Amino acid sequence: MDEHVIFYLDLLGFTSALREPAGKSAVILTELLTDLASLRGDFDLIEDKSDNGQRFNIRAAVSTFSDHIVINTHFDYVRQMILRCGEQGEKLAAWLEGVRRTAIENIDRFEREERWNEFSKWIWFRNMLDRSRGSLPDALFQ
Repeated sequence: MDEHVIFYLDLLGFTSALREPAGKSAVILTELLTDLASLRGDFDLIEDKSDNGQRFNIRAAVSTFSDHIVINTHFDYVRQMILRCGEQGEKLAAWLEGVRRTAIENIDRFEREERWNEFSKWIWFRNMLDRSRGSLPDALFQ
């Protein structure tokens, strides 16, 4: 079962703002709802390739109804990154090893340079990578 984080937001004052459609609150509310409606969409994990490597952008699923907003995202997006990298079998295992090697190189470099913020983020990423790999069947990597 995938882990998710779900945010449920209820906009307070929605009904009272509608009672005075020409008022300042109604104008602000209309602009807010228009902006929120433009965010609607499904969860997505987008890979950007460049000369420097790969970058993954995560887009949460957003839905709106009435005066409510629901934001849903996969908590274990590193697992989703592995599953969606486009490789299978030994190629997937090699790809994952390359990602892990990059993480270890960055951990070593940031520790040497005493850049503790970056260091801690790469430690977290490596740990999530290992945890996510452990949650997947070995057959996927053979």
